[in-house]
Amino acid sequence: TTVQARLDHMGSGLYQVLLVAAIGGGSLAISLDSVAAMNTAFARAHSMEDWQRSLLPTLAAIGSMLGLFMAGPLSDWRGRKVVLVVALCMTACSHLLLATLPARFVDASVVLALRFALGLSTSIQLPVGMILAVESCPSSARAQIIFGIQMLNALGNVGEGFLVMNLMPHFGEAASDNWRLYCLFMGSTALAMVPLMSCLLESPSFLAVKGDAQTCVQVLDKIARLHGLPPLQDDVKIIDEVKEEPMRNLWDIAGVFRSMIVSHFGLVVILAMADSSRAFFVLGSAYVWKDLYQLMPPQRVDATVLNVISTFAPVVGLIISQRMLRFGVRTIAFVCSLQAAGALMSLMDPQVRSHWRSLLACIVLTKMTYGPLHTCLALMKAESFPTEIRVCAFAVISMVAELSGVMGQVLVEGLKENQNASSWTAHRLNLFFLLLMCSVLLCGLLTYATPGQSGDGRKLREYLPGHELKLGAIRRVRSDGSITDFLEVQSDSDSDGEQASMPLRRPSTVPNLKRSGMD
Repeated sequence: TTVQARLDHMGSGLYQVLLVAAIGGGSLAISLDSVAAMNTAFARAHSMEDWQRSLLPTLAAIGSMLGLFMAGPLSDWRGRKVVLVVALCMTACSHLLLATLPARFVDASVVLALRFALGLSTSIQLPVGMILAVESCPSSARAQIIFGIQMLNALGNVGEGFLVMNLMPHFGEAASDNWRLYCLFMGSTALAMVPLMSCLLESPSFLAVKGDAQTCVQVLDKIARLHGLPPLQDDVKIIDEVKEEPMRNLWDIAGVFRSMIVSHFGLVVILAMADSSRAFFVLGSAYVWKDLYQLMPPQRVDATVLNVISTFAPVVGLIISQRMLRFGVRTIAFVCSLQAAGALMSLMDPQVRSHWRSLLACIVLTKMTYGPLHTCLALMKAESFPTEIRVCAFAVISMVAELSGVMGQVLVEGLKENQNASSWTAHRLNLFFLLLMCSVLLCGLLTYATPGQSGDGRKLREYLPGHELKLGAIRRVRSDGSITDFLEVQSDSDSDGEQASMPLRRPSTVPNLKRSGMD
């Protein structure tokens, strides 16, 4: 059987609960950060110039793009668990330093550097955590486990609303806002997740492909003991060791990108445009909500309460969209884009923005589309490319989208005269809403321009049709993070000289296992 078959045989148990708690808890610690309010607080507390204030989201996004580029090679080189724990420690240290360093020793450059470090560490943690979860759970429970992790991430957004309400009721614009305690809470939460994350085991699929058969079997046995099942070593033994596959070099990485450009350039461009439009809409609109709360005339309901209520919207949107999957991801994305565009159009009316009920309704309708749009495009990106280039293509599209999202945040800061919400003019605010509308509508339309049935559960392809390309055969290299489960256990027929059938060609890195009773 394969590693995945062994995981399927063991089923769900205590280890899968640990996976959800540790990886979901790490995601929760990341989603507690109120980026717009914290950037406003940093700009006020450290008397930043306008260009320095604009650099806060820019450097964070540059760090995020670099982290996305590094996540695959790092996890394929050093392993998923190590990279995940180091990234979480880096996140905790950055928050704690922001909270505890005395103001007289900290200038704008230190704050900018720490926000860059946060962007780098959080962008590494999220994809690597998902990869580790997928490779360490049975197929039947994979969707539930990923959904559980995403639910904890969404609860972090709810926690963000409560933290802002209690610690930063003026969204960072007043000296009474306790941004240091906010940073301390986020850093402590991330630090508390480190011991739990350290209890996780390395991905058995990664170990099998790497050629570390002994550790792979040990990891599977530890999971089996947690589930109350007999260990794998009771049935099999390693009869020969194989050398680890050489680490991917720069030429291999360049070859993967070349393969992607040669065979899937048009598809990459379409998906990059769709994901960039989504990122501009999501990050740009999320960055302006706190300004709309601040611009609202005094009402009986406090602005921080409205912010807390709106944090439940992404969870509701995900629950509804999950029930609509029978209509296909493209239909869901297009309907969500129409919903968001309608809500943004309503917000262009000053009368709508002036009353808390209408303002909250429009913000909730818009935020309900965040989760479904992200999920639909992620499914399309994952299923559109073969394993050889899937992670590289996914990373390139995500980096382009991240850059577009940064432009949305920078545009918010550029259209305002200073960090205060009162610096918005009606004309500039309506112009920004118009750009958001065009962006989200373009995202919905471009999903229909993507060929095939990617995103709707199509069968994944393993290799490129590179041998038929006129530019020459493309070297097949392992795709970072896209690990195939090949740890084979020989059947009893091997002792009689019969060759057990294998559905896939056995790679050179597969450890040779044989039942112990066959000596």
